[in-house]
Amino acid sequence: MDLKKESNIEYLRQVLEDQIRLTADGTKFVPVDALPRDHRYYEYQAQVNGSKVPTQDVIKKYIAKNGQEYRFQTAPHPVPRFQDRDAVPEY
Repeated sequence: MDLKKESNIEYLRQVLEDQIRLTADGTKFVPVDALPRDHRYYEYQAQVNGSKVPTQDVIKKYIAKNGQEYRFQTAPHPVPRFQDRDAVPEY
């Protein structure tokens, strides 16, 4: 059996683009936007994150110190709201 070492960057970029807005709903994956506002997903997010996502604060501090966020990339992010490396998108 021949084992090839190849880049999987494009595959991962496609997975991000296709699945970034999905979440689990029981045993299924569904778009977050398809969940009713009283779904347990939103209660969990409110308990864990409160009014903000803590990791966004970390990235904002990193940008303030270093001029842009830390991701290595070979092309623009496949999800448009993450393409600006000088700012953190709000949810």
